[in-house]
Amino acid sequence: MVETGGLPIRIHTLFQLMTKNPAALSHMILVGPPGSGKTTSARTFVERLHGQGGFSSFFGRALFLNSSDERGLEAVRSRVFPFVRSSLHSILQGSKSTLSYTPPKVIIFDEAETLTDQAQIALRPLLDTSPQEVLLIFLCNSVSRIHSSILHKFLT
Repeated sequence: MVETGGLPIRIHTLFQLMTKNPAALSHMILVGPPGSGKTTSARTFVERLHGQGGFSSFFGRALFLNSSDERGLEAVRSRVFPFVRSSLHSILQGSKSTLSYTPPKVIIFDEAETLTDQAQIALRPLLDTSPQEVLLIFLCNSVSRIHSSILHKFLT
């Protein structure tokens, strides 16, 4: 039996493919009812992508936002875009990483359906960014409140 770390086999296989082959990285939207493991899956993926050490050790590499608390355009402007613009050079220079590439910065929006339309639209340019540079992960209970232009970006 394959050890999946508690993840459904299809999610485990997808994450394994993306961590072993950076060209396969893709922005993600994980949808499911509360308690279905979306947040745990996203955190596990970041740990696999950036190596062991726990999610809190990825300062400068991963940003986790609970969209029900930080749901407006101001949160996107004040937290997301400065995070994207910040340089990982000094962090990675001191790192003893054996990776042949630099893993992308990861931004996780928990309860993404609670983001305002303005905030969602402000994120569109990031969905045009290569996921090898900046990877967006939306976690939501339902896609019904995800702006159609954003949903289209995830599905193409």
